[in-house]
Amino acid sequence: MQVLDISDPVTPVKIGSFDIRSENIIIKDDYAYLAACDSFKILNISNPEQMEEAGSFRTNGCAQDVALQGDYAYLASGYGGLQIINISNPENPEQIGVFDIEGDGTSIVAVQGEYAYVKFDSLVVLDISDPTNPQHIGSFDSYVYAIAVQGDYVYITRNNVFCVLDNSDPANLVEIGSYTLDDYCFDIVIHNNYAYVANERAGLIILDISDPANIIKTGFFDTGDDARGVAVDDNYVYVADGDDGIYIIRNNELDNTKIENNENNIPQKVKLSQNYPNPFNPTTTFKYELPKESKVHLVLYDINGRLIETFVNEKQQPGYYSVQWNASQYSSGVYIYRIQADGFSAVKKCLLIK
Repeated sequence: MQVLDISDPVTPVKIGSFDIRSENIIIKDDYAYLAACDSFKILNISNPEQMEEAGSFRTNGCAQDVALQGDYAYLASGYGGLQIINISNPENPEQIGVFDIEGDGTSIVAVQGEYAYVKFDSLVVLDISDPTNPQHIGSFDSYVYAIAVQGDYVYITRNNVFCVLDNSDPANLVEIGSYTLDDYCFDIVIHNNYAYVANERAGLIILDISDPANIIKTGFFDTGDDARGVAVDDNYVYVADGDDGIYIIRNNELDNTKIENNENNIPQKVKLSQNYPNPFNPTTTFKYELPKESKVHLVLYDINGRLIETFVNEKQQPGYYSVQWNASQYSSGVYIYRIQADGFSAVKKCLLIK
C-alpha cells in the first residue's frame, strides 16, 4: 500500500507506504480498511509517512472486497462468504454476522441502508438491518464483475455490459437499461449523473446515466493498457492501470470526447494479463496481446512444475486473445501459466479454490 501526495496532481509524490498486499482499500477518517487476502486489516494512517497496523481479523476465506457503513465492515471473503465485522474499536475488530452460500464464492460487496448487494454466482441481496443475522431476500441471476449502488438504482457490469437495475424493491431487482462496452468492466464509480467505468484495455469510459433507460457514452480516456480500478472527485478521476500505475485525469476535459473504436487497434507490445477471475472455481480466462505475427506458446503447470495444459502452440496474427480454462477435473491449489512469443516470456500464478 502506498500513499501519494496529490496536492499537485501533475506531479504526485510518494510520501508513505505499508508492506501489505490488498485486494481493496476503504479510507475513513484516520484509518484504512483493507481486504488483505487471508485477513482484514485496519491501518492507522493519521501520519501517512509512518502508518501502523491498528487491528486485524483473520478471515474464513480469501478477502477480496470491503464496504463500510456505520460501525460495520462488510467483507467479501471468497469461499468464506460475506463476513460482517464490528469496527467500532479499530484495535479489536470482531465478527458479528456471516452469510454464505455453499459452493459459491464471493468477491464483491456494496452496501446501502439496510441492504447489502453481494456477488456470489449471481447477485444476491441481503437484509442487514440486523447485522448479526443477515437474511437473503432477493437475487438477480447474473455473474457480475462490479457493483455500485446509489438511490433507487443498482449498477453492475457483466463481462463487457454495463447494466442498470431498478432498486426500488431490493427483493425484486429489475433490469431497466444497459450499454455494451469494448472490454471487461472491472470497476464502477457513480458520481452525479455519470458512471465512470474501468474498462480494461479500453481504459476509462464515462456514461451519462441521467436516463437509465437510455445510457449515453460521453467520454473516455485511454490509459494505455489495463484499467482495473477508478476513483472520482469533482475535479479529477484516478484510474489504476494494471501495468502503467496510477493515472490522474482532469475530469472536465473528458466531457463530450468522441469514443474511438478500439477494435482494430494493434497492441504496442506482447503482454500476458493476470487471469480473471482469480481465485476461481472452476473456470478462468487468460488474456494476452501480440503486436505482430508471432509463434505463441501458452502453457499451464502445476506448482511442482508438471505440464498440465498446452493452450496455444501456433503462429498467430497481431491482436488481442483470450483462452478459457475449465479446471473442474483438477484439485485446488496454485497453478502457473507461461507465455512465450517473439522472444518475450512471462509467467503468472493463478489460484483454484474448490
